[in-house]
Amino acid sequence: MVGSFPRWLMHNNATQYLDISNNNLSGLLPNDIGILLPGVTYLNFSLNSFEGNIPSSIGKMKKLEFLDFSDNHLSGELPKQLAIECNELQYLKLSNNFLKGNIPKFSNWMNMEVLFLNNNNFSGTLEDVLGNNTGLLMLHISNNSISGTIPSSIGMFSNMYVLLMAENLLEGQYDYYGSPIIEISMYNLLINSLAYENSLFIGSDLTLLQPLFDPLIEGLNLEVEFRTKHNDYFYKGKILEKMTGLDLSCNKLTGIIPSQIGDLQQIRALNLSHNYLSGPIPIKFSNLTQIESLDLSYNNLSGKIPSELTQLNFLSIFNVSYNNLSGLPPSTGQFGDFDEENYRGNPGLCGPLLNRKCEGVSSSPSSQSNDNGEKETKVDMTAFYWSFTASYITILLGFITVLCINAHWRMTWFNFIGKLMRTCIPNFPMR
Repeated sequence: MVGSFPRWLMHNNATQYLDISNNNLSGLLPNDIGILLPGVTYLNFSLNSFEGNIPSSIGKMKKLEFLDFSDNHLSGELPKQLAIECNELQYLKLSNNFLKGNIPKFSNWMNMEVLFLNNNNFSGTLEDVLGNNTGLLMLHISNNSISGTIPSSIGMFSNMYVLLMAENLLEGQYDYYGSPIIEISMYNLLINSLAYENSLFIGSDLTLLQPLFDPLIEGLNLEVEFRTKHNDYFYKGKILEKMTGLDLSCNKLTGIIPSQIGDLQQIRALNLSHNYLSGPIPIKFSNLTQIESLDLSYNNLSGKIPSELTQLNFLSIFNVSYNNLSGLPPSTGQFGDFDEENYRGNPGLCGPLLNRKCEGVSSSPSSQSNDNGEKETKVDMTAFYWSFTASYITILLGFITVLCINAHWRMTWFNFIGKLMRTCIPNFPMR
């Protein structure tokens, strides 16, 4: 379909299912859509070019369970009626629009399982977004302006297996075991859950206790975007069980990196870049034996890069650029494949790879033995030159002494020299 919203779709007020997604429709949404279609349970207008505000009459759809307005050009704030009156809503996806303003407190959304608000201009706090709905399974609020700290109440969301909140304005300390994110990660890790881009995935061996996808979500074939290895990848369906990672990049996190992250042994991607984290890189990261991508760039990390990280045999992406690290980077294992780009912006790092001499760093035994060998060679050659010169002078002086003492030998020597000169130089004058 092409053009504006077809009003004839609203002639039957008994309609329960309305899907006009992935068309070329544009213009404003009808202000009276909720009044004319009060019995709708499924509403999907995604992948069009609708613009303007979301009609407040949506709140009249008391039975609405599924609402997808993603990938349009919608703007303005979310109508409060949507949060207050649509109590049966289980799935809300408003991704990739131009919506703004504080997110209403969804205290009445006790049935909400999937909430995707990513790639908009929403503000407010994470606590406002979470509300009291501990039944949330998937929350995606990345690339907004959500601010404040990570509330401790996030530890109550034990059913959540996808939590995406990168590229916001979150801040606060992140340097203790009781950190909310780590608390969730550790709790779910103990029951075989795995962290993924601020997310949690329930392991397949827990299906008897808690299904990975309930019927609603499994039928939707949801797609989740995750940036790893410097590229954006999309995961959907049961592949979400396999992809494991933690992404808290582009926030305002401070403090040291908790060593307990090293207990997430099945994690494949870890991105803590573009924050204000300080302190050393935890040696315990050597326990992340499955990790393929580790990005700690653009922080205030200090100290040496632990040599224990050379045990990470699957590590193909490693970035610690623009920190305050020092010393000689590891060069064995996977680290033998990394170049200067991986360490850029660390004035304290040194070594041949960075073309900077390491001051006060002792040489390796092999280099020391080579240096000693060179020194010994130089000493031997000097002794040879001196002994050769002394021997030559001694022989010459002895020969001259013999000629001076013995007249017969002196006459014989002079005759020999005379014959030699006449042979070599025939015209040489002789007296």
